[in-house]
Formats: sequence, C-alpha cells, structure tokens
Amino acid sequence: EINADFAIADGHKSLLSAEGLGIFYVRKQVMDKLQVLQYGWHMVNQLSDYTAQKFELAETAKRFECGSPNMLGIHAMDASIQLLLDIGMDDIGGRVISNSQFLIEQLRSINNIKVLSNTSEQRLSGIVTFRSQKMANEELYQYLSAKQILCAPRGGGIRLSPHFYTPREQLEELVTIIKGIS
Repeated sequence: EINADFAIADGHKSLLSAEGLGIFYVRKQVMDKLQVLQYGWHMVNQLSDYTAQKFELAETAKRFECGSPNMLGIHAMDASIQLLLDIGMDDIGGRVISNSQFLIEQLRSINNIKVLSNTSEQRLSGIVTFRSQKMANEELYQYLSAKQILCAPRGGGIRLSPHFYTPREQLEELVTIIKGIS
C-alpha cells in the first residue's frame, strides 16, 4: 500500500513499455474531489447503453478513462511489468545503482569532466549528468550521438540513463569515448 491520495507513472521509461499509456492511482476516499473535465463512453456505468440521456460516472477510477482503452499499450505494459517482476525489483534497483556508481566514479577520474548529479548514496538514481569543461553541451551531445551514445542535454550537462539491462562493457566503451575528448 502507498500512503498517497494520488500517484501517477509514465509507462515508457523505467517501466520499459510503449509511449501513450501510464498508470494513475487515486485513493477512493478522495476520488470525488477530482473534477471530471471530459466525458466518454468508457467512464460511465452505462458502458453499452448508447441511448442513455444521463451519464452516471463509474464508481471506480474507471471514471477517468474517457475514451477507448489503449489495448496495445495495455498489453505492452502488462508484459513489461511482468518482466520487471520476474527479474525482481530489488535486483533491478541494485543493478541501476551499481551502473550509476560505476559511471560516476569513472567520470570523476577524467580530467575536465564534472559530474553534476547528486552523488550522495541516498540520492543516487538511474540518471547521471555531467559536463565537459572543454566542449559545449550541444557539441558534446552531437559528438556522443554520432558515436551511437543515447544521451540527452539536460540540467546544464549531458544526461546518461544507465538501466539494469545496460552491460558494463557498454559503460566502459562510453567512458573511453568521453576520455577521448578530455
């Protein structure tokens, strides 16, 4: 259980699913406080009654699903969540942090590279941001992209997002490429 009135999650990043679908949780006791701004056939009690003159919102969070469900996205997310559960969230979290720690340590050892991410143990995540003191962010982004490195210019630097499935060899190759510019 979570101690929150609302929780949302995007499906396409850490959940490894396709874009266009997310997760929304609302605690039943506060659901009526949310104003419904649009209506559709899927969010009412009379789901198949196309002649209904008055719509009654569903009693569940289904009341926030105004259109046809994204069935392709639902099946993709179901498969990705099952994969994550099969691997185990503790194992995934451990690998993500291990990959980030490795990158941070390696980047810190490179001249003219500054790690911008918060590196305290309790703040580590699957995002490592750094910048070069010799190359502008946009130029560095273009350079890394040309080398087939998936990254993004964010937060005043270059963001890397090593996940649990990122092999150590790829991280080592990345570090070698970055060493080549310093």
